[in-house]
Amino acid sequence: MNSKSPILLLTADDDLETLVRRALHKLPNDYSLIRLSTAAELFSQLDPKLPHSAPKVPEGSGRKDDTPPALLLLDCDLPDPPAPELLAQLRERAPHLPVIALVTEGKETKGVAAIRAGATDYAVKNRAFHHRLSMAIEAAWQRARLYQQSKIWAQHEARLREIALELSAELDLERVLPRVVALAEELIGAQAGAVALLDETREVITYPYLHNLPPALAEVVVPADAGLAGHVMSTRQPIALNDYAAHPAAVPAFVEAGVRGLVAAPLIVGQRVIGALGLFDLT
Repeated sequence: MNSKSPILLLTADDDLETLVRRALHKLPNDYSLIRLSTAAELFSQLDPKLPHSAPKVPEGSGRKDDTPPALLLLDCDLPDPPAPELLAQLRERAPHLPVIALVTEGKETKGVAAIRAGATDYAVKNRAFHHRLSMAIEAAWQRARLYQQSKIWAQHEARLREIALELSAELDLERVLPRVVALAEELIGAQAGAVALLDETREVITYPYLHNLPPALAEVVVPADAGLAGHVMSTRQPIALNDYAAHPAAVPAFVEAGVRGLVAAPLIVGQRVIGALGLFDLT
């Protein structure tokens, strides 16, 4: 959620729109506001395929037509449909859209009813409105960020299970390790990856499995105690670097290949270290 995603305001009250815009100016980012007057316009905004014209995206907002909204501010004084009914429809069409109900002073029960129907919070239209709305928006965004984070972690866990299944179902390293590299790279959003293997007989490290790196790196051979891979294998501890080239153990061939950032971890089978997995950001 960012300043490129708009805030939707559903109201027929021009004065309320003015109050909301003033409150938004107090937030740290310049968020665009799209004013909607009817439920039909709201649902058209949420689903552009619906045959109803929605308000145009404000020029200069940096928003594309298909950018999902960040938040809905719902004026509970709109008569049709009543807020609880509208919120029930929203939960079906946009279940993860944060909604803050805006209620007239003295009618706080409408805000409570809106929360029971699925709103995230409510703000009363009184002298403290600017401050209260700003706080409610920040809290709603924080909850939305936590939700997105939980989705990402769920995806990560699914990928980790996939990696574990690959390792347990396939004993042939020639087949499984390239797949592990690609999956691990996808997991953390790295640009490239490699598996370093320890050749205990020759006491050297090789890099036979590469992803999105020059094939010539597969010919690189370093002593068993050299390079970041050697360090990770000897310590049995992962390492993360923002500037790979500045590390004294950096392998020149990887520096020349454009490796900038590094996350590496040992590959251990039983009690035996067999190599290291490296994931890279490139220049």
